[in-house]
Amino acid sequence: MPFSAADRFDPATFRPGTEGPEIIKAAIVGEFIDLPGNDLAALTERTFDFPINPHPGCIDASIYLGGGHNPVDITRMEFGAARSQYVDVVLHAAFDFTQEGVEIANRSAVFHANLQFERLD
Repeated sequence: MPFSAADRFDPATFRPGTEGPEIIKAAIVGEFIDLPGNDLAALTERTFDFPINPHPGCIDASIYLGGGHNPVDITRMEFGAARSQYVDVVLHAAFDFTQEGVEIANRSAVFHANLQFERLD
């Protein structure tokens, strides 16, 4: 997920998006996502809502930005069409930068991603 910044060395200027002038690349890592089905086709054109952490059924997610692993609450996933190796998804998320003491304002964002399955045996 890209973030823009007026100054890449000043986390207080970080914001979601690619407006620049500086672009900061970061990835959201989400684990233990309980979704139905055994393949991507089971997710096509479906929407799922999730509670925030630490409630049961939440998505354990974070983003490394500004020198800390910051919690991310993913509250909704809206799936589009499944492809052979991935499915398009719109994620609704809230970023908590204060927990790690990162000088970025907490914020919410809606962004588009491609999701792949990693099967846990």
